[in-house]
Amino acid sequence: MIRIFQDEATSFYFARQNHRRIEANFIDPVPDSIFTNSSPVPEVDLAHRFDEARSLYNDTSSVIVDGAAFFDRQFISEEEWACILAEHESRIREYSSEDLSISLTPFYVLRTVSYLRTVDNPAQAKSIIDKQDTIIRSKLSNLDIS
Repeated sequence: MIRIFQDEATSFYFARQNHRRIEANFIDPVPDSIFTNSSPVPEVDLAHRFDEARSLYNDTSSVIVDGAAFFDRQFISEEEWACILAEHESRIREYSSEDLSISLTPFYVLRTVSYLRTVDNPAQAKSIIDKQDTIIRSKLSNLDIS
């Protein structure tokens, strides 16, 4: 999960650094059928992922955003995640694409844990993903990195 995220984030930031504007391919609205056969992730697995996120945050010397409060309360909301993404995006002229993706990784893992701890049913999962998509589109569309 982490390696794939870092590879994708590094590629995204590299493209953003080398082109003034790129078109982001956001997901289409999530169909209900995706969630019908899902089952909750056991809390022990989520606790392990949270510990992994905190460890990444504590071990990363290139963290761009102060996230101590997120790790103290063990949660990142949709709005906070969008702000973290926007903050990283606004710094693409200051940091390498690798540093940006490494800095973003602990927040990504914590956001994933936050999402999985929040979801109780398929309708709620769809609602959260759709809301997250709308918030991210709004935050990132207002940025100019020139």
